[in-house]
Amino acid sequence: MIQYNYKMYIWGIFMCELIRKFNELPVSERIQIIATLTTMVGIVVSLIFAIFTLRQNNKFKREEARANIVCFIEHITKTSNSYIVIKNFGKSIGRVIDVTLAAYVDIDKIVGITDSNFENILKQKNYILAPDQKISSFYNFIDYDIDDFTVTISYETLGKTYKEEFLLKPRLAHNVVSTVKTSSNYNNTENLLSNMNESLREISEKI
Repeated sequence: MIQYNYKMYIWGIFMCELIRKFNELPVSERIQIIATLTTMVGIVVSLIFAIFTLRQNNKFKREEARANIVCFIEHITKTSNSYIVIKNFGKSIGRVIDVTLAAYVDIDKIVGITDSNFENILKQKNYILAPDQKISSFYNFIDYDIDDFTVTISYETLGKTYKEEFLLKPRLAHNVVSTVKTSSNYNNTENLLSNMNESLREISEKI
């Protein structure tokens, strides 16, 4: 504490001497010194602002370019099939490190595929998703009373790790209403075209 006070005392003497010397200078020199100091402060502030702006721009560019891996339920209205989908909506490759399902949901009981070789996508780890690539599996939500549940995905992209939580709503997915235009006045060709259009819409939903 004594050493600290001594340093403050020396610093006080130095500042007082500096002010005294400054006051002894001609007015023109004092003005020149003040102008120089003001310019230096302006340069420092501008430099700090430029560095901050550059960092923010780099952050925005990284966020725009990174992978954006999302988990959601995709419902095909015509077939009433539901799929849990994990998709990369971003612009870079992402590596899925881990997928964690809410503890209160036993997803194995609602897997729509009964093949013993089938592996639950919610249990897959350490795999790559390219931009706009997805994996999906059919789940039988209709025959099971499944409430909303969460899926947490940890993934790595552009050297940084992200961990995001997604709320899945099976009941909401099945409440989707689809309307199709029909008419008893359609001829066979029009009915065929209508059915083809509906089939294409189903395929587009699945894709």
